Amino acid sequence: MSEKWTQLTKRLLELDKRGSVEWVESDSSDGIQTSLGSFVVLIREIEALNQYVFVLKKANGDVFDDFTDDDLTSFGFPNAYQQIKDLYRSVHRKVSGADDAIDEMLFELDKKDGSLF
Repeated sequence: MSEKWTQLTKRLLELDKRGSVEWVESDSSDGIQTSLGSFVVLIREIEALNQYVFVLKKANGDVFDDFTDDDLTSFGFPNAYQQIKDLYRSVHRKVSGADDAIDEMLFELDKKDGSLF
């Protein structure tokens, strides 16, 4: 399984960088998820353990597999934790609206500063 987990994770990371993966907040607001055909990949952050968990589910919500960044590292995926952390944080900022809110605040500050005129 380790090779398939690594392939799945690497492909998700690659395609996300190209903007080809649509992530949303999970139904229970405990992570981020994307649909792939009739399946769902959910990534959860376990802050207390400094760990990320991938949960693979069928469309009906039934879990059929899970693995962690530690599993990936033990199977030879270098920097798995940092790469997944970067992905998770970036996606979480997008879906939570944090990036848009900060952009709006910067715009408002620019207006006050007069740098837009």
